Amino acid sequence: MEWVPGTSVTCFMGQVAHRGEETKVVFERMSREFEQMALWLLDQPFAHGDLKPDNLIVRTDPQGNDQLVLIAYDGLYLPDMAGERARETGTEGFRHPSRSENGFGKWIDDYSIALLSLSFRALARYPELYPRFHEAGLLIFRPEGILVGTCPAYHFLLHTELANDPL
Repeated sequence: MEWVPGTSVTCFMGQVAHRGEETKVVFERMSREFEQMALWLLDQPFAHGDLKPDNLIVRTDPQGNDQLVLIAYDGLYLPDMAGERARETGTEGFRHPSRSENGFGKWIDDYSIALLSLSFRALARYPELYPRFHEAGLLIFRPEGILVGTCPAYHFLLHTELANDPL
């Protein structure tokens, strides 16, 4: 694939996480950008296969607008691949916990889209969560903690209006 100049989402958000009121504006914009990308991706006949923050690049266009770009298509599902085994199963923590090489279809991004969308929505509403819960390669949710109910960011959100978010 062609080289995409820019910064990974985790690096970009880390750079803007301490800019006060500007942080909230940028996080809200990233949330909207991801929602648009997610809706587009869900409407396609293919799937990325390894959606995670480090496979999302923030590229700034000549007008100074930030846009998200997907990279790393090695887990890609195409309709012509129906019935095949997955060549990779995505990154742990961003793939559905029961995903395996045998589970390969258009729906493989659904879990990661929901997790990332909720992460972006939470950060847009509560930008202070980034410095509080961020870890390398993640946004705010600890993958192993989500499955067993011990994720600190998840527990924080249980006491907010986002607890009622269908995601």
